[in-house]
Formats: sequence, C-alpha cells, structure tokens
Amino acid sequence: MKKLLFLAALGVAGLVNAKSIEETKPSKYTAKNTEKVKPAKKETKQQYCQTYTMVCWCDSSKDVNDTVCYEYDSPSDRRRAFACMGENSSLYNEYQCGSSSY
Repeated sequence: MKKLLFLAALGVAGLVNAKSIEETKPSKYTAKNTEKVKPAKKETKQQYCQTYTMVCWCDSSKDVNDTVCYEYDSPSDRRRAFACMGENSSLYNEYQCGSSSY
C-alpha cells in the first residue's frame, strides 16, 4: 500500500512539473533582423609592470616577491602603484611579524 501511494505521488509530481514547462521557439523576425556589429577598437595603453621584494623584517627567510602594473604615461597611476607597494609591504609585515615596523 505504501509503495502504491509513493508511486502515485511521484506520478502526480511528474505531471505537475511537465505542465509548467513551456517550449519557446525563436521568432523568425528577430533571427533575420539581427546584424553583426563589430566592436570599436580600443586604444591599448602601454602598461609597465614592476616586480619588487617585500622584506619580512622579523624573519628574512619569509621574503616574497610581488608585482604592480601601471600605465606608463600616467604619473598619477605610477604614484598609486608605488603607494600600493608600500601598503602591501606594511600589511605583509603586519601579518608575518605582528607589526608593520621594527
């Protein structure tokens, strides 16, 4: 009896799910009216990447290398990259040694 009730419930659930499925076909009009549009070429700005070593002041065996990249012709971007170097070094030392400075 339990098996029969289970099979009936499973069949009803399957029918309910099957009724809610709708098949959508693409419209003929939208398929014919689409045009291929080429994206405009973007000017690629020259980037400069610099690798530096973050020195761990409490344990010199834990020194790691990091890389920052910035636009070559942008002084503000270069300043931001150098500030990021200092911040990363400070955070790395704080993580490894508990303090960002000696």
